[in-house]
Amino acid sequence: MSFGDDTTANFLYLGIIMLVLVSTITAAYRYRLRQGVGHFAIWVGIVMVLVAGYAYRSDVSAVGRRTLAALVPGMVVSTGASGEAAVVRGSDGHFHLSAGINGATIDLMLDTGASSVVLTYRDALAAGLDPERLSFTAEVSTANGVTSAAPITLDTLTIGDIALDRVPALVARPGALTTSLLGNSVLNRLASFTIEGDRLVLRQ
Repeated sequence: MSFGDDTTANFLYLGIIMLVLVSTITAAYRYRLRQGVGHFAIWVGIVMVLVAGYAYRSDVSAVGRRTLAALVPGMVVSTGASGEAAVVRGSDGHFHLSAGINGATIDLMLDTGASSVVLTYRDALAAGLDPERLSFTAEVSTANGVTSAAPITLDTLTIGDIALDRVPALVARPGALTTSLLGNSVLNRLASFTIEGDRLVLRQ
């Protein structure tokens, strides 16, 4: 059986710590052996926990990310895999997530029936779009009937570790939409997106 460089280094590091502890406790408790042995056992336990935490730091980090996502619906967290992000379903039954659009943080709601990203008028202004250059020439169908929206192209859109550029989108007329939508102009550019129970996972 052979050990890798990381394993050998961990054992060496542990051995040095143990040697220091033995020397220190022996000197401090030369005449109180039983108390010294008890304190030594405590320190050994602490060191072992620290070494185990370091050795399995990636697993501990992944558990922490999943716990955070479960506790804060709408918070986008990295799953640990490159180009992958996850979010937990909100109390209203929808997936809400924070995205970076042209450098601004915008809250989006997943809508697999939307042909593209659709921004509210307010969110479009927050993303730095010039209202004077918005032309509401695109007809879109909504639950309330047919309305018009302004076609645009977003310079950048990021969701956690996922980064896209030149994303087609629409801007709704003032007051026509209450929440910006994450639609198929983003979803179709991903390698996949899956809904696993109350968890949405996006993969670039």
